[in-house]
Amino acid sequence: MVGTKKIAYVRSDELLSKYQGMIQAREAFKVKADSWQTRIDTLKNEFESAMKAYEASMPELNKREREDEENKLRRQQEDLVRYTEAISQQAEEEDAKMTQGVLNQVNSLIEMYGKSNGYDIIFGANGSGNIVYGVEAVDITNEVLIALNRDYEGS
Repeated sequence: MVGTKKIAYVRSDELLSKYQGMIQAREAFKVKADSWQTRIDTLKNEFESAMKAYEASMPELNKREREDEENKLRRQQEDLVRYTEAISQQAEEEDAKMTQGVLNQVNSLIEMYGKSNGYDIIFGANGSGNIVYGVEAVDITNEVLIALNRDYEGS
């Protein structure tokens, strides 16, 4: 017969949203994302300016010159679309990589916390139905959050 097990849970969403490592990772990611968006906005403005310039000069252009300008504008627009799609994909990949890195840190610390505090099982409650109810006495979210942030600030 197996003895009584020490079991607890953490509110995963709250843990991640208040973990300083996640907060700082999100801030760093936002700086990158803002930089990418600024570049996209610049390219979009350049395209719009080129389009306005073309429209203004169109009456003065012959058929061949209009076709050349339209081809140039089409290529510029295609480049903008390709760049925007590439940045979107890169942002998704970097966000996933950053999130996984933080999750690895959190899971590692929860494992160490569990071992050092004698827990047999620590569940993660994420609002998706894994744990629908738990008494507050077995909710160790705040204790783990304190340990996570202390560990993060110390590193």
